[in-house]
Amino acid sequence: MDTGDKLKQAVSFRAQNGIIIPYIAVDFKGRLPLSHITIGPKNNIDIAKRGMEHYMKSKGYDMDQLTISKSVAALRY
Repeated sequence: MDTGDKLKQAVSFRAQNGIIIPYIAVDFKGRLPLSHITIGPKNNIDIAKRGMEHYMKSKGYDMDQLTISKSVAALRY
């Protein structure tokens, strides 16, 4: 089986707000080696950013080592 076939098998889908969203589930035994997270454009982006900060703290991430920023892309409807 080539890499393309493996990727096709690994892709799952979920529905959110009437949109089908593809994703690949990844199982890690520890924390991911993250250094930056960008919050996508949305209403209430400040609340989303604060929520992500609290979530990452609750998962044991050092917020001095992890940057969470807001996207500069415009919100489209």
